[in-house]
Amino acid sequence: MYTDATFQKLKSISELIVLNMEPKNSSNIVWRYAALERGVRVLIESQCRPVCSNCLSSCCCRADICKETFNSTLLKKLHGEKESSHQFSDRYGWLTERGCGLALGRPPVCYEFFCEDVLARQPSNTHRYVLKTLGQLISHSGENALGEKHLIDIRSDEELETVDIEHICEQINEARSALEHIQYFYENGELEHDGLEQLSKIRLPTAPLRN
Repeated sequence: MYTDATFQKLKSISELIVLNMEPKNSSNIVWRYAALERGVRVLIESQCRPVCSNCLSSCCCRADICKETFNSTLLKKLHGEKESSHQFSDRYGWLTERGCGLALGRPPVCYEFFCEDVLARQPSNTHRYVLKTLGQLISHSGENALGEKHLIDIRSDEELETVDIEHICEQINEARSALEHIQYFYENGELEHDGLEQLSKIRLPTAPLRN
C-alpha cells in the first residue's frame, strides 16, 4: 500500500528516477499514477476542507461506487486493502468521520464530484474552472488504456500488462503538467502564461456527475 509516509521517504526516487523512466511496463504506470493521485488528493482536500469539515451529510460518497475499489486491478494495487477490511462499511463505503479512509486507490469519480457548497465557495469562475479541471486529472490519465477501456476498468494483472503504456504515460504527463499549473494558480492567484493552454487539454464533463 502506497502511504503518504512511503512517498515522503521515496520522494527522490519517485520524482527523479521512476517518473522519468522510459515507459516499459505496468509497474511504471502504477508509480506514475500513484504520484499523480497523491498530488491531486492533497490539493483537492486543501480546497474542500473548509466545507467538508463542517458537512453533516455523505453526499460525496456512495458504497456502490466505493466497491469499485475491489474490482479494479490498479486500485487494489494502490490501496492494498481487502474486501473484508474493517474500515469498509456496507452503508458508507470508505467514508469515515475524517473523510475518505483511502489515501490512494480511490475511484476517479471521487475526485470529479464537487457539491454545490464547494463550488459556490469558489471566488470566481476561473477558480471553479480550475477546481473542476483538477478533479478531472485522474480520470484523464487513464482514458483509453485498452481500446476504449479506462485504466481502472482493467480486471487482471495479465490485462494490465497489455495496456497502451506509452499512451497512458503521455496522459499522466499531461495531467501532471496541468497539476503543476493548478498548484501555481492556488499559490499565486493567477495562471502562468501557458496555463490555460495546458488546462484545456483536460476535457471536462458536459453534464453533472451525480447528485
